[in-house]
Amino acid sequence: MDADSVVKTLAELEAERSGDPHLLRALARRFHDSAEEFFPPQIDALLGHFAALGFSDDHLLEGFAGRLDDVASGASPRRLVRLMRHGASLRLRPEAWLDHVLREVRGHLPNFEHGVPALLAALAELGPRRDTELAELLLTQGLLNAERLGDGYLSRLFECWSRHWLPHGEVEEKAAALATGDASAAVGDGDLRDGLNLLAGLLRCDRGGEASLLEERLEARIRAASAEEAVAALCWMRRLAVQSGPLWLACADAVEVALGDPAFVRDRLPDAIHALAALAGRGAGAAADAGLVAGLLRAPETAAALPRRSASQALQMLHAACLLGAASGGPAAGGAGAAAGAALLPLGALATQATRLSRQLTLPERRTLRLLAEVVHAGHSEGPELAARLEAARCLPAPPLPPLVDTEAEADWAPVEVGAESLLVRPNDAGEQKRGARFLAFGDVFAGPRPSEDSLVLAPSCSMLVRSLELQGWQVDMRVRASE
Repeated sequence: MDADSVVKTLAELEAERSGDPHLLRALARRFHDSAEEFFPPQIDALLGHFAALGFSDDHLLEGFAGRLDDVASGASPRRLVRLMRHGASLRLRPEAWLDHVLREVRGHLPNFEHGVPALLAALAELGPRRDTELAELLLTQGLLNAERLGDGYLSRLFECWSRHWLPHGEVEEKAAALATGDASAAVGDGDLRDGLNLLAGLLRCDRGGEASLLEERLEARIRAASAEEAVAALCWMRRLAVQSGPLWLACADAVEVALGDPAFVRDRLPDAIHALAALAGRGAGAAADAGLVAGLLRAPETAAALPRRSASQALQMLHAACLLGAASGGPAAGGAGAAAGAALLPLGALATQATRLSRQLTLPERRTLRLLAEVVHAGHSEGPELAARLEAARCLPAPPLPPLVDTEAEADWAPVEVGAESLLVRPNDAGEQKRGARFLAFGDVFAGPRPSEDSLVLAPSCSMLVRSLELQGWQVDMRVRASE
């Protein structure tokens, strides 16, 4: 298979949403063994396909690193943005490629425009201490661009900068003025996502006053919007890891009203239920939020549509049910308690549909199913048929992405695969004791000030992941990557 055939095959697999890890591993090995045959644009495209498919291994890394000089040296600003995004998405070991690419980024600083927010997001995902000086230079370039590109660009820039949890008076003041100004398109009649970007950044920068005012204005907009727009806002909140009680309730109300629309139930209800469960509140309002989502999962309209759900939609709804358990300590989480109404969730029917169609799932979705299968198996009394399907799902080939790392201090930590997740094991923890560390990834905690390991509050999705690892006999230390 020549280089062009490899890239073409990957493009076809991406279009088909393939999750076959054996085929992806073979293609990565083919690239590794004949990397010299690939032109730089082909390597650029290949990395993009692997990132979209969610597959990364040492063959891919070594093949890319061996051609780094040709791919990155003299690359255009757009290609550099793509290399940064794909490298972060694939969790390629930074020491093998990042310094070279960052040198090229520095040389192109005045030429970056629309890609600056993506560069800042990739830098944050690669580790807060990778290059804070470069992050500040990129922000300065972004602020210059924002004068020409407008409020929407500034909101994206601010949100991606806030992921670094670094102070910067100028961008914070500009964002605060944008959030509270009457003439701002970002919170007026413009794209709701721009307002949510601002809200995420203000929460991370601990600007509570401006965040509260913006939250009120966004709530009014969502309540006046269509159900489709409310679900789009809800999914964007999940993407940004923004938890907001008023916005959550406004979106939930819109979803409840839209249950009478067959098209909405068919196309958008799984997205809505999944995002509502992922963003459900904790504390005083947790039982009410969980009860509302549980009611949507048990609704007659939901049950009637279940047999016709695609694999991805069935997985979303199963994930939602398990997230409710993870947040409440209910049966799906293996705990003794339960949120209001969570004990009657249709876990069996959802798990049956998701596992029956598991071969249609993408690789990231297969990883999620493996985690969910552990949780459902531990907390649900299943019949013989479902038990067999869950066992098959627990054995589903779903190699994990490499673990996140912090600095060279972790160079001697050994990565270990635990089902569909990767952990780091310290040398003195090796042996019979199953104890591993996992650094927080974006979305593992909700948007807010920089988290502390002493008072870490995990998002429901991360809590469920930890629970799944514990059910496999592992003790997990969740760690926050150090700042400069």
